[in-house]
This record gives sequence, structure tokens and C-alpha cells, in this order.
Amino acid sequence: MSCDVIYFGSDGKTPITSEVTPENGWILSGNSAEHPALGLAFSRIVTEKDGMTEIRIPRDSLRETGGIRFKAILPDVGTISGREGDGSALIFPQEHGYLCRCENKASREFFFPIFNRSQAQCTMALCGVVRKRETILQILEDGRFDAEFRIRFNFGLEHLYSMDAAFLLRDEMDESLPEYDCVLRRKELAPSWQAAARFYREYVRRCRGIRLLSEKLENNPVLQYAVRAINVRFRMGVKRLPCPVPEQTPETEPPMTVFMTFDMVGEVAREMHRQQVGPAELNLVGWHHGGHDGAFPKLFPVDPHFGGEKAMVRNIRAVAKLGYPVSLHDEYTGAFSLAAAFGEFDMNDVARRLDGSMFDTGELLAGGLAYRTCPKQIFRYAKRNFDRAAKLPIRGSYYCDVSSIITLHKCHHPDHPASRAEAAACWEKLSQMQHDYFGSSWSEGAKEFAFPGLDRAYLVGGTIDRRRPNMGLDKTLGDFDLFDEEIPFFELAYHGTLTYNSYRESVNAIRGETVYLRNFAYGGTPLFYYHCIFNPEWCNKGYGWDNDRFRYTTRENLHRCVAWIKEASDDNQRVADLQTAFIDDYLRHGDNLTQTLYSNGRSVWVNYADSARRTPSGQLVPPRDFLVE
Repeated sequence: MSCDVIYFGSDGKTPITSEVTPENGWILSGNSAEHPALGLAFSRIVTEKDGMTEIRIPRDSLRETGGIRFKAILPDVGTISGREGDGSALIFPQEHGYLCRCENKASREFFFPIFNRSQAQCTMALCGVVRKRETILQILEDGRFDAEFRIRFNFGLEHLYSMDAAFLLRDEMDESLPEYDCVLRRKELAPSWQAAARFYREYVRRCRGIRLLSEKLENNPVLQYAVRAINVRFRMGVKRLPCPVPEQTPETEPPMTVFMTFDMVGEVAREMHRQQVGPAELNLVGWHHGGHDGAFPKLFPVDPHFGGEKAMVRNIRAVAKLGYPVSLHDEYTGAFSLAAAFGEFDMNDVARRLDGSMFDTGELLAGGLAYRTCPKQIFRYAKRNFDRAAKLPIRGSYYCDVSSIITLHKCHHPDHPASRAEAAACWEKLSQMQHDYFGSSWSEGAKEFAFPGLDRAYLVGGTIDRRRPNMGLDKTLGDFDLFDEEIPFFELAYHGTLTYNSYRESVNAIRGETVYLRNFAYGGTPLFYYHCIFNPEWCNKGYGWDNDRFRYTTRENLHRCVAWIKEASDDNQRVADLQTAFIDDYLRHGDNLTQTLYSNGRSVWVNYADSARRTPSGQLVPPRDFLVE
């Protein structure tokens, strides 16, 4: 039956895997499998539809007639696989996408999360294998928000490399079974990861309602401008970090560190105008009560440390006259008890764990201990804040932090329980709400559960060619390189449906730097962030939180920083017309020259070498630069 079952052991915690075979006590009859000794049974339905193979485990076929409980089911074992040295490569949906070649890896088995654990940052619920004669793409559908991949490297006597979708039916033994069927679909394609990415692009448009930017732009002047614009963010300030007060009150809030005032933002905008930067959007971060992460979901009044609301409005209007729309930073994934102390948040709206405890993130941010808000409960806070923010003269991509990168969590609160699928729907609804209020939605991350409501992603990945050893998945595995080659799978699938900058590391990158060039090679737009670093504990850990060259200090520094922004703005205009096209292919021409082919017939050639390179047509690509052909 090519299927494995994982169930809880006698202690109610230890997972035990059973291959669904007669040798292991399973009775197979047609589509059904039953294990009398375990008291477990289910059906596996295989159908052909729209040129794809669909495999479904119906929810109503899952039976538990004894004390044993299902934990997970793997309905299509061994399909996405290769063997040592056979030339095949596994496709991982981590960030942009990675290839893992089936060769020279130590034998191991582990689980790789998609959206339900924080260690990995998968953007898509899919996997695949590229072989010499074919590519097999496997797409997870119903149940994907609770799913993981079981990974095997150089496994067993056959030296197998495989990715098997594992649908988590429960996290803990005392939970109920989910309400959905487990569904995955697979497709055989030409032997390249590009063929798989192009197919997936059409699949999400056809099956998930993903809209093109060209469709979203109609009668939307805010988004029409945003699609062509770079973005410049300004962190106004933050309370003392590391945070000395976990549970804050109005009387115990730590002191504020002011990075910028609204007048300073206006001065940067005037220098941008003097140097003819544009199009560009400006985004104010930490403008609200308590600065960045100060008291979410409480925003108002505008914090007086930065000049207060009058100074904010005066500068927004002045900047708008220079041609730059200004938007705001906001957040709803987390909440602080400080907001409740002000009477602007109900702690009953915090998500609960299965044991009834409040779901805190374990992180001490500027506002204290951060609690995870139940996603079903965010909308009245968002509406309250959006209604008031919309009365300000803001215009541009409204930013709600974290909601497109968050790990999906369940809520077990009896008043508002939420599954991970319901959580995903809420974050997409928030993106759409931003779009409907302000014309363009923006958040951190590019996980596809936030689509189609999301218009702009702060990042797709972290750092260039990241190979975080074992991703923190299982410390017992030791350090190893999980991936062999980064590929822009996400970009081939989703470019033309939203704009993005490719890496957190590309924030504040300047002309000539490798990550700056890679951002353009992947279809990204530049992004700059004044006072990017605000939490020293997050720096120098390989996540891209290290570039703080844009700071408001001297007049000379103001001129130099804006000159860098001007160069990026000019470069962006060379490719701005490509934002509404698809990326059809991505090719490497030797070690230092790449070609990104767009659906309108144009190409972006990126030269990473210190000397010029020629394209096959004879065009010269300058050193550490790019050419649009």
C-alpha cells in the first residue's frame, strides 16, 4: 500500500512507526487497511484527476477501536525518492527552494516541518525529486498545515534518499482527530526543477485562486505605485533591550531609546527628493505607543518621544508633496499584558495550549513577555486600529509584522478553539483586510498560507545560500549540510503575483554586493531600513540581522546613505516593468553569470565576477552588475 502509520506507544507519548504491510499485522483489502491487534483502520483512495494522481485518506475512514491512537499517517511512501549516486536530487520547499543531491550523505532519518514548527522556514507545502528522465512533484492539499516531511538519507540496504509527506493527525494523544481528509497530489514532469516550479505556478492559480499583480493593479493607484517602488523603512525607537520588565504596566515601562523623530524622517525624504530617488515608499516602524514591539495590539496615541501625532501628520503631508507615500508598521500575531493594563486588550484572547495555559512565545521583547494571540480574535483589534490609522494621511503598503512568516499554532481555548488550518485562513484574511483598507498589504515572510491577500513580502529567505547545519531540527543528529544548492523555485512559482525582497540579508545591501545582485537575479526589489538592528541578541547568528549601515547620524552620513538608495532606485527602474511578468527560467552560465528569463521575452543577466562577461548574444555585462536584455 506504500503507506506508513505512526501511533502513540503505551506511554501515550513515544511515537511508533508501522509499515502498512501484511508482515506487520495489517490486513489489506482493496482500498482499506486494518490492524486488529492495534485496533487501527483507514482507507487510502487513489484517483486520477486533471492529469494528476490524487491520494486521499478520508477522515471518516480513520477508526480507533482500542486504546491505541493515531499520531500521523504517511500515505505515499517512497514516491519522492532517489538512491545513492543515481544522479537524482530532492526538492525542498525551504525559503526560495533547495536541491539535496542523493549522494555522499551520512545515513540518517529525521522529520522536517513545513508550517507547524519554527525551526524551518518552508514557504510552500510541496516536495519533489528530479531524476535523469523525469521530475515528480508532490503537492500537499487538505491537511498541509499540520504536515511534515520524513526525510531519509542514504537509508537502509538500498541507500535510499526520500521525502515522505507525514500528516499529523494529532500533536498529543488526548487531542481529537482532525475534521479534514488528508490529501496530496502528484505530477510527473520533464526532468528539471524549473518544470516543477512552472507547473506549480499554474496549479496555485487554478486550484487556490492566486491572483496576478496585473489583475490586482486595476483601479488601484496605491498598488500601481508600490509595484514599481523601492521601500525605505525607519525604526523610530524601542524600549530597553534586553527587556528588564516581563509583565509591564504604565508605571513600570522601561525607558525609550529614540533612534529618529518624525522631523528626521522628513529630512531624509527631502534629501531623497534632492537626489531624485524614486519611486519609493516610506514606512514608519515603532511610531506607536512604546516604540517597536512596545505594546501591541495597542497603537495609539502616537508616541510623543518621536514628536507625537501633530509632527507625524505634518511630516507625512510634507513627504507626500515630495512624491513619496508613507505607510505604517503594525502587528497582530503577538500581544503584551501592557496593552491589557491600558484596557486595550483582553488576555482571554491569548491562545491556549492543550493544558489550558496561556501560549507565550518565551521571548522578551520591548513590551515584555510576548503572548501569542488566537488568530480568530485579532480582527476587532485590527479593525479598531485600521479605522483610526486610515484617518491619518498615510498612503502605501500597510505592514502587519510576522503574519506571513509565523509558525502556525493551534488554540485550545474553549471559547475560541482554532486549528492550524483556521489560523492560516485568519492570516490570509488579515492580509486581505490590509489590502482592502489601504490598497496594498505587506508583511514579513512569504509563506503561501498568507496568499492571495498578500501583495508584498519583506523577505523570502534569510541569508544567501544558507546552510544552517541540520536547521536545529534534532540536536542528536549532529551538524550536517542539509542542502546542496539554492534554487529560485518560489520565484518561478510566485513572481508576478506579489513583490518581495529576496533575503533579510539583502536589506541595506548596496550596489555591487553579492546579495544585492542575487536579489535582482531572483526578481526582488531593494529595501532599506534605517536603524535596522534593535535587538543585539538577534545579530551574528546567520539570520541576516547584521547590516546596520543606515543610521541617522551626521549630515555627511545622510548624504552618503541616500546616495546608496539612489543607486538602488535607479537599478530598480531597469527591472520595474518585469514585476508583473512571470519568471519562466533561471540558468547558470558558468560560475559567475546567471540568466533570469521572463515570460515577456526579456532576460536579466547578473555578473558576480570582478571582470566583464558576455552573454551568448554578445552583450557585455559589467563586473558585479546586471544587464536587462
